[in-house]
Amino acid sequence: MINKLFSSVKTAVFLLFSLVIILVLGTIFFQEHNNKENTVKRLFSGSDSVMPVFNIFDSVVFFLFIVVIILLIVSLTVCSFNRYKAFRKKGEISFEEFRNYQGVIALKSDKVDQLLKEEGFTPNKQKDNSIIKTYEKGVSLSWVSWFYHIGVILAILGFLAAGLFTKEVFPFLYEGKPEIVSFETKKTKFEDFLGKIGFNHAGKEDARYTIKLKEITKETYKVPLIKFPDDKIKRFLLGTGLQKIEYLKDNFSYVQKRWLARLEITNNKNDDILDVVMQPNEPLEIDDISVYLIEPSASLKFNVADETVNIKSGELFQVKNFEGKFVVDYPKHPEIVFRKDNTIIENNKGLLPPMSLYYIPPALPQKKEKIGDIRLGEAVLFKGAPVRLLEYNRTCLFGFKKDPGFVFISFACGFIVIGLFVISFGSWYRVQLAVDNGTTYVLINTKGVRADRKRLLQKLPGDS
Repeated sequence: MINKLFSSVKTAVFLLFSLVIILVLGTIFFQEHNNKENTVKRLFSGSDSVMPVFNIFDSVVFFLFIVVIILLIVSLTVCSFNRYKAFRKKGEISFEEFRNYQGVIALKSDKVDQLLKEEGFTPNKQKDNSIIKTYEKGVSLSWVSWFYHIGVILAILGFLAAGLFTKEVFPFLYEGKPEIVSFETKKTKFEDFLGKIGFNHAGKEDARYTIKLKEITKETYKVPLIKFPDDKIKRFLLGTGLQKIEYLKDNFSYVQKRWLARLEITNNKNDDILDVVMQPNEPLEIDDISVYLIEPSASLKFNVADETVNIKSGELFQVKNFEGKFVVDYPKHPEIVFRKDNTIIENNKGLLPPMSLYYIPPALPQKKEKIGDIRLGEAVLFKGAPVRLLEYNRTCLFGFKKDPGFVFISFACGFIVIGLFVISFGSWYRVQLAVDNGTTYVLINTKGVRADRKRLLQKLPGDS
């Protein structure tokens, strides 16, 4: 009963579906260290900060997730073992067993084997006195299921290794200020678990890197605004391409092209220096460490009603004697502006643009009320109290990650891609036949999308 349950494909599919549901729940609901306020802070500051918020590895250590993974590994192992036993048990069966086997058809002809040879089928090696002959054509797909099982198991092991043994730090780097990044004091979740049960695990010394953020630049395109007609019919013609687009001569908008961060990375063990330029969604691999740019930010110092507040752009903050919270958006003023042909129109590097200060009332946390734009050294009034920007330093949030599960997942993807490729573009036929008194009993097995069993049946001689 248990063997039948775990060897069923339906069981594996159900367990995989359960894993997906758990992962989705783990990304939607707040984790222990991601309370609602921190989530709002990260989401407020830009779309690139979505990566640390939707961290699926937080749910990997969840007890239910691990239990389902163990059950899935057992299911895949039992299924693979049963396939291996079936493969080893392939042997000779009697003529009566073959003739009564489900799917066998009877053809009133004894020339089926000759036609199969003409169609490119090759006979398998078998005993000289064997009654049942076997012919095959195409690439055998029996090994593809092995690739799938191995690929899924490697993927699961990779996710477990990533969730339990990954080290990740998120430093804020300040422009022109070197920062030492190290994983020595960062414990993995597995090491935390060992510590809770009384095993002190002494981690090995990790490489230390000195990172210096040389500069960060925002590149934008200057795009003219489209002149939309007031008439509905003309707007419809414009949308369908039947009317020529007209642009406003004096009004333009700025469309973000990319963020660029220039880094100087020094390996303190061998003093190797690497000068790189990064942008979001383009990780950099250094040894066994992945470096990725999450989002630009700004370190700000405010004076609000005789109280000094140190924050970062996009970070919610509170002030005494004021209900609700405040937040400052990152400057949206363009620095380097390009035309469509990538020629530079404006270069505003070095200028300190104004930032927008917002108030979030406690009764309506989803609503923002703009207080005004504020520049360095200037002040805006909020309910009679001056809000003055004292300091402004450009910074950027980076991620440094050591992920031992990457190798497992890479091999898993390779196994699964090979299996999908062969199934999509391969075809395999196996025809078993036995002749008795001028009647040929035929059993046809096919695998692969391109394998056509009906077409082969139409070519076989004799009436069934």
